[in-house]
Amino acid sequence: MEAKAFDKIKEGVKNNKYTEVEIGGRKISFEPDIPSGQGYRAITNTEGNGFTLASDAFISSNELKKTILHELHRLNFSQITRTGSANSQAATSSTRAADEFANRAYQLID
Repeated sequence: MEAKAFDKIKEGVKNNKYTEVEIGGRKISFEPDIPSGQGYRAITNTEGNGFTLASDAFISSNELKKTILHELHRLNFSQITRTGSANSQAATSSTRAADEFANRAYQLID
């Protein structure tokens, strides 16, 4: 989270304003209109090779780190991302794998 570009995202969160940056060739944005309190932390953006963060991702620094790990896993390993097609089983499997990865990886870096 030390990238200066990410400070722009944090400023967008603070001001509740849509913000988009590029970090490491990935488009990362903050969208204040994603509903909060409903479990939405981010949305994968395969076209931009990145993701859009929601307010709930910023509940804590731990949640933000896990959300970023989750999205990076999806971008790199999800069959949905590779093929562009999804069904409910693939979506569930992809989400579960990304969640398990994020939780394991977070324990290693925390």
